[in-house]
Amino acid sequence: MPVSPPLIVGMVKSELTSKYDLSSLLVLGCGGAPLEKDVAEKFKEKFPNMDIIQVYIYIYSLIELKKLC
Repeated sequence: MPVSPPLIVGMVKSELTSKYDLSSLLVLGCGGAPLEKDVAEKFKEKFPNMDIIQVYIYIYSLIELKKLC
């Protein structure tokens, strides 16, 4: 599931996440800004079955890909 760092922070801080079954979420693709190491560690403590993959795509690459499409 694509997410941004503020959403990860919200999931770490919110108690609402305990009210829902999030077991189907296995991998989160985090992008838009770097995710701080301490936030990632707190997330892993709270959600040990989920992995976060940080995604970095340069705008130039997106422009070049658009030309190919």
